[in-house]
Amino acid sequence: MDQTFYRGANCAAIKFLRNGVLYSFGGYGFWQSSNVLTKYDPINKEWTSIGVKGDVPAAINDGISAYIPSRDVFITMANLKVNDSKMYESAIIDWNIYEYGFKDHNFIKIGEIHLEELKKYVEKDLYRNYLFNGRYFILIDKSIQVYRYDTMIIVDLLDNFKTYHWLNSGRLPVTGNNDNFSDQEIHYKGKDSLTWSSNFSTKNSTIKKATQYTISINDVIADSEYLGKLTDEPWYIEFFKVIMLSLGVLTSLFLIFIFGNLKKSRLRRKLKNILGENEQKFLDFLLLNYNQGYVKGHQLIAFFGRHKSAPESQRQFRSKLIDNFTKSLSLIFQDKNILDIQQDEKDQRMLNYRLNSKIYKILSKL
Repeated sequence: MDQTFYRGANCAAIKFLRNGVLYSFGGYGFWQSSNVLTKYDPINKEWTSIGVKGDVPAAINDGISAYIPSRDVFITMANLKVNDSKMYESAIIDWNIYEYGFKDHNFIKIGEIHLEELKKYVEKDLYRNYLFNGRYFILIDKSIQVYRYDTMIIVDLLDNFKTYHWLNSGRLPVTGNNDNFSDQEIHYKGKDSLTWSSNFSTKNSTIKKATQYTISINDVIADSEYLGKLTDEPWYIEFFKVIMLSLGVLTSLFLIFIFGNLKKSRLRRKLKNILGENEQKFLDFLLLNYNQGYVKGHQLIAFFGRHKSAPESQRQFRSKLIDNFTKSLSLIFQDKNILDIQQDEKDQRMLNYRLNSKIYKILSKL
C-alpha cells in the first residue's frame, strides 16, 4: 500500500490496518526512538501526522504493542526510550501500559507492569518477539541457548491483563537453535492456533525433513501456569503499602490527639484566666446539672448561699453573675448565645438557665 520514499525515521514502527487505513506508530530512526503517530493517505500517497493528547508515551519503540479491533484501541507497553546522543539514557524501559482511543485521539495510562516474571522475561532479550491475534500477546523466547520456542508467556488483553507461562518441557518437538531459523518460525494458523516446523534426520538418512506441528491457544493456556495480572505488585510491595498506610493512619490519629489536647489545654488556660471565682463555680454548676435540665433561679441563689439575703440583693447578685459569665465566655467562643435562658413556668419573675448545647459539647470534653 505504501509507495512513498522511505526516509529511515520509523524503523521497526508498529504498523496495522484500521478500517482499511494503514497506520504507523512510533519506531526508531536517526539515533533516537519516536512516539510519532501517522496514517497513510492513499489519495495523496503520503503519510500524515496524527495530533494526540493525554498521557502520550515518551517512545513507542521495541515494546509490546498492538491494535485491538474489538475495542478500537491501541495498546502499548514496555517501550524502550533510546537517544544515542545522550549518555545514560539509552535503553530506558517504560513499564507503563498506555491505551490510545481513536475516537477522542487521547492517550491514557491504564496501569503499570509490576509482574516480575514478565519484566525479567522482557529484559533478557534485546528484541521483543511476540504474536498477537486480537486478544492474546504471545511472547516467544528466542534468546535461549539450547531450544527455541520451548517457553512462552501469554497475556490476555481482554481479561485484565491476566498472564500465563507455558513451558514445553520436551513434550513438543523443537529443533536446536543452530538450525535454519526461517524454516522454524512460529506463527498463527488462523486466530486460534500456533504452528511451526522442526527439522529432523532419520536414522538411515542425513537429509532433514521438516515436519509441521500445530497447537491451539486454548490448549497452551490450559497447560500453562497462571502468573497473575501484569499490574499485580509483588507481595512485599503490597505489604509495604499496608504498613505505610497503617503508619499514616496511626500518625494522623496521634497528631489529632496531640492537637486536640493542645487545643483543650489552651481553652482551659483561657477559662482559668478570664473567669472569676463565682463565674467558675457557676460554670461547674451548669455542667453538673446539664443532663437534669434547666437550673432554676432559686437553685442558683441557694448554691451560692444567698437564700437568706434580701430579694433585691439576690436579684442584683444573679444579674451581675449572669452578665459577667456570658461576657467572659463570649470573648472565648466568639458567640453571644452562651446560655439558653427561659422563663420559669411557676414563678414568672424568675428565669431558668442552661448552657447552650454547642458550648456544652466543647466544655464537657475538657
